[in-house]
Amino acid sequence: CLIIWDHILTFSYSMDVMVACLVISILVMIRRDLIAIYKDEQMDNDDIIEYLLQFDKRGQKLNVLKICQLSGLLCDAWESGNWKDLNKIILNFININDIDPNRKRLEDKLRKRVQKIME
Repeated sequence: CLIIWDHILTFSYSMDVMVACLVISILVMIRRDLIAIYKDEQMDNDDIIEYLLQFDKRGQKLNVLKICQLSGLLCDAWESGNWKDLNKIILNFININDIDPNRKRLEDKLRKRVQKIME
C-alpha cells in the first residue's frame, strides 16, 4: 500500500490517470472470478456488482506489488501517448501470470542450469 501512496503523494502521475490505472489493474487481477460469475448460468449482472461491492469481505489477497507494477506501466504508456501499448501491456501481464506453475518451475531449473554452464 505504501507504493500506491508514494505514487499519489509524489505526483508521479496525475491523480485521475493513476486511479483509473489502479482500477484496471485490480480488475485484471480478479478477472477469473468475474469470468466465472459471468459464465455461470444461475448468476446475472447483479451478482457481478455484488461481488465487486463486497470484494473486501471475501478475503481475497491481491498482490499489491503486481498491481502497482501494472498500474505504473499503464500510466507510463498513457502519459507518453502510447495508447496501442495499453493492450499489449495487459496481455503480457496476463500471459506472464497465467503460466502453469510446473512449467515455470521447469523453466527456472533450465535457466539455472544454463547459467551454471555459462559460468
